[in-house]
Amino acid sequence: MKDSPTGARFIQLGFLAVGLIAWYLAGRFSAVPPLFLPPIDAVWSSLNGLVRTEEFWSAIGVTLSTIAKAYSIAVVLGVLAGYLVTRSRFLTDVIEPLISGLFSIPIIGTANCGPATLFAEQNFQGFLRLSSKLIGRTKPTGLYAVKADGASMNRAEIKGRKIEDGDFIVIDNQDRSVISGDVVLAVIDDRATIKRFIDDRANGQIVLMADSSFDYAPIYLHPEDDFIISGKAIAVIKKPS
Repeated sequence: MKDSPTGARFIQLGFLAVGLIAWYLAGRFSAVPPLFLPPIDAVWSSLNGLVRTEEFWSAIGVTLSTIAKAYSIAVVLGVLAGYLVTRSRFLTDVIEPLISGLFSIPIIGTANCGPATLFAEQNFQGFLRLSSKLIGRTKPTGLYAVKADGASMNRAEIKGRKIEDGDFIVIDNQDRSVISGDVVLAVIDDRATIKRFIDDRANGQIVLMADSSFDYAPIYLHPEDDFIISGKAIAVIKKPS
């Protein structure tokens, strides 16, 4: 059952009345030093005298004029800034997260969480709009998303979220200084795969390991093979359950 708005108003007025009475009694019986709480009648008398002076209304006019000027300037600058942002992709990427906490990153196809069988050509499939809090970044520079296909990484976790079939994986294309154990998007023979990077150069090899509840064979590469680490996985956006 909803509360009555009228009843709520009476309660608010009741609190106001109690406060005024308490103020009056505190001044009447000097319960609080006048320095900290002047008597209510003295305050009312001073206010009444103040509003009768020309200085008061002159100050009010200056204040209202200043507010009007500031509002006009803010409106003009706000409209101009909004127009410039909508005309520039760079400005949108920089400013939008600061204002809304949301930004958009491109979805570049699908990457296998299994054998490297899907082409990794940049097949733009739209934008993934998400909160900056989900990935811990204030700007989307260098970020893109791929959709996970397969179950070879269903035990891998990025910031506590497992990579499962159908999830979006956010890749930082500018962070290619990966270390052993990082989850990466690798491109092998123009085909993409999500794997755990193992730097086993001590044995003359790079290993791309599955991290799965199923049995997937690792991919063994020579450091001089034709492959690319396209970026590091920094976040997982789960598909709705």
